Amino acid sequence: MTNTRSMFRIRILAALSAIVMLVVALFGFGFAKAESAGDGESAPADPGIKRELYYFSDYENCQGFAAGLEADGNLDNVEWYYCAQGREYIDFIRVYLFDGTFNNISNSYVIVEMRQGFQSQIDNGNNGDDLLPNIFKIIFAELKYNGCKIMFVCGTDESRFVNYSEFLDYVDFHVNTDILDTFIQNVFDRALYDSGSSQSESKLSNCTFIFDDSLVYGVDSHEMVRSWFLRAYFITLIRSGYYTYLYGTDVTVAQVMRDNGISVLCNLSGSSCYDVFEQLYVDLNIDGDRYFYYRNVYAVGTSWRGYDYASAWIQDVLYVRNWYDGIYDRFSVYVYDSDDLDLGEYYESEVYISSDPSNALIYNAMVAFINDDDLKAYNNYYGRCVVSYKPIPTGPNGWMMLFGSGEGLPLPGWQVIMNEDDVDYYFSDKNILDDDMYYN
Repeated sequence: MTNTRSMFRIRILAALSAIVMLVVALFGFGFAKAESAGDGESAPADPGIKRELYYFSDYENCQGFAAGLEADGNLDNVEWYYCAQGREYIDFIRVYLFDGTFNNISNSYVIVEMRQGFQSQIDNGNNGDDLLPNIFKIIFAELKYNGCKIMFVCGTDESRFVNYSEFLDYVDFHVNTDILDTFIQNVFDRALYDSGSSQSESKLSNCTFIFDDSLVYGVDSHEMVRSWFLRAYFITLIRSGYYTYLYGTDVTVAQVMRDNGISVLCNLSGSSCYDVFEQLYVDLNIDGDRYFYYRNVYAVGTSWRGYDYASAWIQDVLYVRNWYDGIYDRFSVYVYDSDDLDLGEYYESEVYISSDPSNALIYNAMVAFINDDDLKAYNNYYGRCVVSYKPIPTGPNGWMMLFGSGEGLPLPGWQVIMNEDDVDYYFSDKNILDDDMYYN
């Protein structure tokens, strides 16, 4: 029988630490009693485990998934709980922590699905009970103690909460659906490798990036550097790698890039484009040597602006690549094709494609979980959980590069939970461009 629970929104704005301690006292949450899943293989289901599933999800079709799992898993009962779009997951999950729902689940299968991923939070040193990973630790520890088998589906790559992943010790099966972040990390990891830099150093050098308009947009440099992609990934990468040069100084990101031979181009049309950090328009037919001579080049785009734009952009990129063939060290093209355009250009050499994960792959993993299949076959990605699975789609040229270990880039500037000083440093609007009076 499928049971739908009504949702309601709550806000706990004060004294959360005291409330959590009260819950611990009343319901017997205790980490000392809980046992983690162990090492090497997924913990087997308890011999007395019931054919019952509790499914907490923010996936819009979770009701359909629940109905399918009830049949395909030969389950006696499924209870599913939906976190509606626009609602923060932390509010959704707190409801069932504080009303005792999790405490009353025992010897059952539990799937906690958070496809929207972790939202950014600040750790001020005194709000540990407010942080969602710590709430998960309370919940999963109790479920594990109560003989449950736990699956966690997450839309944030584990490398982005690496210092807050202890809750995964209590999870039997972690399915990570954050392919976009893996795609972006892949590009920069390749660039770091080609720059001769280790992941720990994370210093780019002698490279040019060509980003499409879905990633970098605006009418001038001051607007472009505020685009989500440069703020969330590129500028934070530069500030991570060149921390000692930038922290507490007046040195700009643009100056570090200039000193180390790093360029960012966008608005490519034919051979014309815009140099974001130097704030000038260039014609690559004339000025191409400056950006390509003995450099590694990475063109990065998506399918988000539709067929016509994506087709024109990659044709322009390949034109420039062919024009300067033999000048550059490497010229790779990366496309996040979430719209499955499957353009003919995607079959060219050094063109790498990825896209959103398949719902079928995620569903099949759930079926394997509730049927107690051997989950080792899914263990294809680096992670703290005993079984970590990432359903990575690949293009005609396969997956992209050195991601054999599956380990992401745990850069301090890419973490979803930071202290206040790190937030101020990595996301400051100051000292990005040379003429940053606009921000000061």
